[in-house]
Amino acid sequence: MKKNIKLRVILSVGLSLLLLVYVIYQIYVSHTSVVETEYALDYTYHQTIPMQGFVVRNEEVINQKIPEGIISYCQPNGSKISSGHLLAKVFSNNEQAATQTKIDELDNTINNLSELQMTGTQIAADAQVLDTRIDQSIYELLTIAGSGKLNNLESVSNDLLQMLNKKQMALGNAGNFDTYIENLKAEKSKLESGMDTYTEIYSEQSGYFIGGDDGYETVIDYQDILATDLSKLNHALNFRASASGSVGKIIASNEWYILSSISQIQSQSMKLGDFVEVTVPLLSDDVYQCEVMALNVDYIAKQTVLVLKCSQMNDEIATARKENFELRTNSHQGLRINQAALRVVDGITGVYVVDGISASFKPVEILYSDNDFVICKYDPQKTSGIKQYDEVIIEGIDLYDGKVIR
Repeated sequence: MKKNIKLRVILSVGLSLLLLVYVIYQIYVSHTSVVETEYALDYTYHQTIPMQGFVVRNEEVINQKIPEGIISYCQPNGSKISSGHLLAKVFSNNEQAATQTKIDELDNTINNLSELQMTGTQIAADAQVLDTRIDQSIYELLTIAGSGKLNNLESVSNDLLQMLNKKQMALGNAGNFDTYIENLKAEKSKLESGMDTYTEIYSEQSGYFIGGDDGYETVIDYQDILATDLSKLNHALNFRASASGSVGKIIASNEWYILSSISQIQSQSMKLGDFVEVTVPLLSDDVYQCEVMALNVDYIAKQTVLVLKCSQMNDEIATARKENFELRTNSHQGLRINQAALRVVDGITGVYVVDGISASFKPVEILYSDNDFVICKYDPQKTSGIKQYDEVIIEGIDLYDGKVIR
């Protein structure tokens, strides 16, 4: 009997202790909680209309007769040239073309080292400027590597190497290059002695040079481009052209056009003379400022042929033809905040942010809302309201102003 009483006492004490622990835990949870947070960061979101477009340029195919052989271009695509400019060399075989490439590389190295020799005294005074340019080149290389678009890789790499050589001279770590330069000249002379004759191709007009052609140069009449209708545009987009084998072509000016079709409803917000922003995501990160030149409506198809003119020329656009464009319609700049962070307190939409060890509610003004995030208005000059780098709570239980969370 006594044992049963003792057992009941022990059980009662044990249950009381468990109950006490549970109550303390609930009190703790009600005042503190584990939360998940994200930082509010400045962000610009662009609403866009995706378009399949056809690029038209004022270009003329070079019809000079050239001998059969291997063409080695002397100018990169999109380079601005004048009449009489050397465009390409035609060699009898691949070995000769490769030898000429090696000669050109040696020439470039010799010129760079000779320049370093001549400017050695001035370089020491420009050490700080060199550091800045080296940092810029490294940043450009990282950007190129991250984007996967390697068009300018060789040029930026060469610039960086030249800057590093100059820095070594500024520090006094580089010796005299005379012997090395003479060895390079001897190597160049040896290669030149084994070269056969080759044909040089010169430009007969000024403009922007493109090596080769794509066969689409005359699919759309450049002189009648503003009158392009839906049937002509669809023909151009569906046409399968073949290159003629020309040595290249000359683009007469930096003006070029995008032809694309959008819905009649989408075109209602546009008018002639408007300027819009267009990107070509698969080509580059550049943003092109374009002028609306024509809005040719096809009422049966309920489509509008949009004709845009742009004056920004580069090597990507110089060779572009059928591309996927994005037409920016609206842009929203503010703080990007996770949709899950939004709370409504007393009819006011806002978010809880970490303020020291507690939660603090801040109202927000939503500029744009998506399924995953919102763009909120903020004023850097104001001391109140949501701010950049605020630690926003996106997940938490029973949040309220002043609740201890840490």
